[in-house]
Amino acid sequence: MVNTWLAAHRGQVADEVWRKRRDEWSYDVSERGWRRLLSDISKGKSEDCIYLALDKDKIVGLVNGYVTPSSKLTGEVGSLYVKPSHQGKGMGRQLLSKVAAHLAQLGMTELRLSVLASNVAAQRFYETLGGRVIGERESEDYGVKQLELIYSWQPIQLLISGLGKGHRS
Repeated sequence: MVNTWLAAHRGQVADEVWRKRRDEWSYDVSERGWRRLLSDISKGKSEDCIYLALDKDKIVGLVNGYVTPSSKLTGEVGSLYVKPSHQGKGMGRQLLSKVAAHLAQLGMTELRLSVLASNVAAQRFYETLGGRVIGERESEDYGVKQLELIYSWQPIQLLISGLGKGHRS
């Protein structure tokens, strides 16, 4: 996750944000966060889900999804990353399909995610899969504001059924 985030967002976030992430966001810090989430999921404390893409028993992609706290019908993707060396092989599409199916089973009728407005490649990917921009929001990272676009798939089943029809990631 650390390496993939740094590779994906270099040039998309302010240089000072990227450097702080590189310098402060260690593998240990990332691992502790993921372990907490996995522990909560395994103990039934969370409806969150995590799916991994593997290549020869090595993790090359991941997605995590959750029920939006303020809505009982909307699920969100918190993270979706595929290593640059494995992009364009359908892994991102498959990961997104898995999280959408999981959230649909929980009764979610819509899936949302946000993407940096500067991340044009991710926007193209989501639009290829039928996502549409429904709004924007400002987020903050290390005190630096950045614009994010909010994508939606509603009903969520359109995303699930549409993913098996030749779309590429």
